[in-house]
Amino acid sequence: MLKIEKKIINHIERYILIYFLIFISTVAFIIRYLGRSFISDDMQRFLLPWWNAIPDFNSLSKPVGDYNLIYQSIIAFLHYLPFNPVSAYKVVSCIFDYVLAIGCGLLVIEFKNKNRLFIFSLVYSSVLFLPTVFLNSAFWGQADSIYSSFVILSLLFLIRGRYNIAFICLGFGFAFKLQTVFILPVFCFYYFINKKFSLIKMFLIIISSMYALCIPGFLFGRSLLEPLEIYLYQTTYKNLYRDFPSFWALIAPANSYTYSLFKTIGILTTITILASGLVYIYYKKLDISKINLIYLSIWICYTCVILPGMHERYAYVIDLLLLSACFCNKNLKFFALISILSSLSRYSIYLFTLDFKTPFTIFALVYIINYLSFSYMYFNNKFNIN
Repeated sequence: MLKIEKKIINHIERYILIYFLIFISTVAFIIRYLGRSFISDDMQRFLLPWWNAIPDFNSLSKPVGDYNLIYQSIIAFLHYLPFNPVSAYKVVSCIFDYVLAIGCGLLVIEFKNKNRLFIFSLVYSSVLFLPTVFLNSAFWGQADSIYSSFVILSLLFLIRGRYNIAFICLGFGFAFKLQTVFILPVFCFYYFINKKFSLIKMFLIIISSMYALCIPGFLFGRSLLEPLEIYLYQTTYKNLYRDFPSFWALIAPANSYTYSLFKTIGILTTITILASGLVYIYYKKLDISKINLIYLSIWICYTCVILPGMHERYAYVIDLLLLSACFCNKNLKFFALISILSSLSRYSIYLFTLDFKTPFTIFALVYIINYLSFSYMYFNNKFNIN
């Protein structure tokens, strides 16, 4: 071997994981670039009309669509960049794909003492190449990676005991999507069990940070109540489930009549299950620190999608948490696989009109069995760290 070759090989061996991360990031970018011209139904019916309705910051003075003020401000800002509207939406979401991958990687290595860079690179790669992640951002043009990034970061800082930063991240998540609320019970459980921060302070910081991102909208005349009114409007969709393999699909078809019948029952059922879980954890003195907090987060998010009116994308955070937890506990692989494949099937049906020729109730049944199995193992301490 020539001397120059030996130097090159030694250099590559020394920094092989860094080069691997660069390679993975590049390939992930290419995959997302290839989806740049795909126009989903949501893009055609909602996102593009919103783009036309918000051509500049002055347009923020009037409400457009049902996304919050910060996202409308981003739309206005994107008009000043050299992107066509479809690419503009997707660029923002794809950037947060990388933020999300970094967040999940940091979350996992929080529980590792050895080979941390190697494990980080595996988690980072897995998130970037998760089909539902790149389909959501690069093909669908949706913004789930944005709020999910802040959800993952909020859990990371909660585990580290950096409570104020965790609350700020949670507030940023709320500024983008109401679905951030699925993780809120985790913080309430943590407060009740550990009593390490003020609940009042938590809510004040969440609201303040959420409103801080809405300032551009306020400056152009939007009401201070509008960030909350937008989310109240989102809860008025009258479908028992919206292409999500919901528990309610085993009971009734999705229409406005069944929604009116089961809406309150669904809400009360979810609250009751969450409250029962809290009581069980309290009296059984289950540990909710470190990796156990991630298990609790998975169970809570899983429980929250029992609520009526769930969309096919509302298991996004569940899939990410399950995938991340697999790197700490091999016993979670089956749960993650079922959840991710379930989400992928709904994406394929919506985006590409793929017909599985399988009754929707079968998907719902598999999903609820997965949830019940996970619940049994979690509350019976069956998850052993590997």
